[in-house]
Amino acid sequence: MEDEFITIQNESEPEDYKKYIKIFLNNQKTLENIIMNKRCKSVKIRKMSKKDLQYVNKNFYYGKLFNLKTLKSNYIYVAEEKQKIIGILFADVTITGTAILFALEVLEEYRKIGIASKLMKIFENDCVKNGIETIMVFYNKFYGIEKFYIKFNFEIGTNLEIACKSLVVNDDERNLKS
Repeated sequence: MEDEFITIQNESEPEDYKKYIKIFLNNQKTLENIIMNKRCKSVKIRKMSKKDLQYVNKNFYYGKLFNLKTLKSNYIYVAEEKQKIIGILFADVTITGTAILFALEVLEEYRKIGIASKLMKIFENDCVKNGIETIMVFYNKFYGIEKFYIKFNFEIGTNLEIACKSLVVNDDERNLKS
């Protein structure tokens, strides 16, 4: 078989080389996708528990959102591989029945293998089961996440600005006000 490939190469024109390279690269991409999909299939999604809080707070940028109060949300999930938390999703429902997605994060070394998609699909399925008709998400365009949300049929807005205020007062601020 190796000789056949060499023979083909020797009889080929430069345009044919481009075709062989394209076939090779496509096969390589297909192999990478198979490996990634197999790896993603070993990832388990479950509800976050109290025992997860410390690890999530320490290892995820959005971990600071999680505390005992947020654990009461029906939409707080972790993605786990070999008993290691590698992804999180946190959302809650407003009194009008809209789900708001606050955090969707996957550890950097586990990105681009379908874990965020797996978290999102489970979240969406749970929303449908619970009669939720709308999901809203606030995100930072800086991170280029729009393509992900478009893939899930979100309508991307163009003129959204958000202002936030923390109502948590630490001891130093409390002393200054008195």
